[in-house]
Amino acid sequence: MGIGRGKLLLFGEHAAVYGHPALGIATADTTEVTVRPEAPEPVWTGSVDTGDSAIPLSITGVPDAYLLVLRDAVAATIRAASIAGVELATRYPQGLHVTVRSSIPPGSGFGSSAALCVALATALAGSGIARDIELWRIANTVERIFHGTPSGIDTGLSLSTGLTAVYPAPPALPEKQPVSAGPFAIVYGGVPRVGDTKSLVARVRAGMDTGSPAMVDAIDALGSISRSAISICATDSPAEKMGELCNEAQEHLRRIGLSTDSIEQRLARARETGAIGGKLSGAGGGGAWYAVYASADAAHAGYVQLRQDLPAGERELLRVVCVSGSDVRAVE
Repeated sequence: MGIGRGKLLLFGEHAAVYGHPALGIATADTTEVTVRPEAPEPVWTGSVDTGDSAIPLSITGVPDAYLLVLRDAVAATIRAASIAGVELATRYPQGLHVTVRSSIPPGSGFGSSAALCVALATALAGSGIARDIELWRIANTVERIFHGTPSGIDTGLSLSTGLTAVYPAPPALPEKQPVSAGPFAIVYGGVPRVGDTKSLVARVRAGMDTGSPAMVDAIDALGSISRSAISICATDSPAEKMGELCNEAQEHLRRIGLSTDSIEQRLARARETGAIGGKLSGAGGGGAWYAVYASADAAHAGYVQLRQDLPAGERELLRVVCVSGSDVRAVE
């Protein structure tokens, strides 16, 4: 079985594409992929092109809208891992049966596609790979199906634990560094998306390519904020400054059109419940958001109040995370 974790990007979204570092965590939500040699109750059957042969494939646990893209992701994983068709035929003489179980909501900014790619890479190739860097390479290659030119940050966080700083190093994968932090707490959730990652990334790229002063200034500011956040983590009491940096970053993200009314409303309500600050997380256009609190108790109190206000679907996404040292702990 292969497992990929969800992610919450704290700082550096979009700016990381232009050479700035990012800071994020892997979440407790996961995607699990199991590959078996036979299918108990497949919901879809077909075949997968491995590059040198076609292997029967059946899939369980995936909504109809994602069946074909999962088939393509399985094929891409096999090719990226250089698994020969004859080897697959030996391991799976009746074909591959892929079962997917996930608690990560798709299209919500929590890295569902990255987690799937990591889980597929681990399930199909993990037993023969000694280093996480190779799994990371395979997973990030497969994520091109979903995001065209992924930065490697989402798949890198999905393979990580704890608080992690990620430094772009194109054309290679980014460099990851674990970060030890003074204590702070986060409440995070998600709202429906009104844009997809590809189009939002393309909007930022268009502004950067044309030298739009507003876009260039915002990306530079977001990169500087991310560097500051990484440095501040090492202090004894980072929560106050982290919250202030969140508010500063969110203002830049709002000005370049990446926030939404729903995100702004959730952040305003979080501040009313005691949050120091907050921002969107990921590409924007809705999706993930988080707020920083000074302590676990303050975050739990904020969580309780926010749950009372949110629509039922959003309540299920709401989480509390406590960060201390190298430990990132989800709190029920």
